Amino acid sequence: MHHRTQEIPTLLFGIRAARPLNILHADLTIFRTADNVKNYIYLIQDNFSRAILVARVSLQYSARITLQNIEQVRQRFLQPAGITQCQLITDDGVENFGVVSDYIEQAASPSIQHLVAQKDIVFSNSMIEAANKQIKYRFLYHQYIADHEHLKRFVEQAIQDHNIRPHHSLNGLTPTEVLQGAQLDRAAKSHEIRLAQQQRLVKNKQEKCCFPTF
Repeated sequence: MHHRTQEIPTLLFGIRAARPLNILHADLTIFRTADNVKNYIYLIQDNFSRAILVARVSLQYSARITLQNIEQVRQRFLQPAGITQCQLITDDGVENFGVVSDYIEQAASPSIQHLVAQKDIVFSNSMIEAANKQIKYRFLYHQYIADHEHLKRFVEQAIQDHNIRPHHSLNGLTPTEVLQGAQLDRAAKSHEIRLAQQQRLVKNKQEKCCFPTF
């Protein structure tokens, strides 16, 4: 059932979950392939680990695609982890209502609280919006992507790379590691992060040009 609330823990720098799979974000972005066909990329991301849990590329703009993603996350992640309740943050796009609202209202294993960014809570859905931009600017825009089928393969590669790439906000851990239970020990990781930064600067200075990840 849809509730107007601000019970999510909030800080000046945004929404932060206390553990994996406690707060989820859903969003979509549009990508045109070389054949000038509009494709819709639907994502669901975990707030705590920043892992992208599911991605679906469709030629349709439909709430049913969002619903399929939610159900996949429920079966693959929430139920196996024993999650009893979680919160799903979306924008106010029509792809997040209709059959999605009906499903969330009836969901019990776990129960899902749907919150609309900048309406039910003061914050935007910026975490997943940033992930969408990274996928397009870091990966997709560097490739010649002929059509829908090719895009699906490239998006799969991009998501895999995102989830195994160390994140500064995760103290150098990857989203997959944090999702699987690795602890964010800031004190233990601080030296490793500084060392990795120094090594990256040296490596970048050796490169003569910039190349996409894959």
